[in-house]
Amino acid sequence: MQVQYSVTARLRSRTDLEEYLGWLETDHLRKVLDAGALNCTLLLPDSDDGTFMVRCQYTFESRDCLNRYVREQAPRLRQEGLERFPPERGVVFTRETASVRISM
Repeated sequence: MQVQYSVTARLRSRTDLEEYLGWLETDHLRKVLDAGALNCTLLLPDSDDGTFMVRCQYTFESRDCLNRYVREQAPRLRQEGLERFPPERGVVFTRETASVRISM
């Protein structure tokens, strides 16, 4: 069964948003795909609290594939993100996994 892995970033400013999107689109998304994700979707959820949100949704073939990614690749990729967008900049990351029941 496929698994969806979502990472949501909440950013404080439009400048941070544009910088974050640039990094995702030119570097990070490709690295996650190369590390085992089948595909990714980049979403800009609406926010009513004055922050800017970006959600990356990655699909992995199975829970085992996701677990291998989290164990072997994610620490390095997360570190790259934290170096560019540390908590001191007010960036907050949340992660979520879900089993895919239907994808049409």
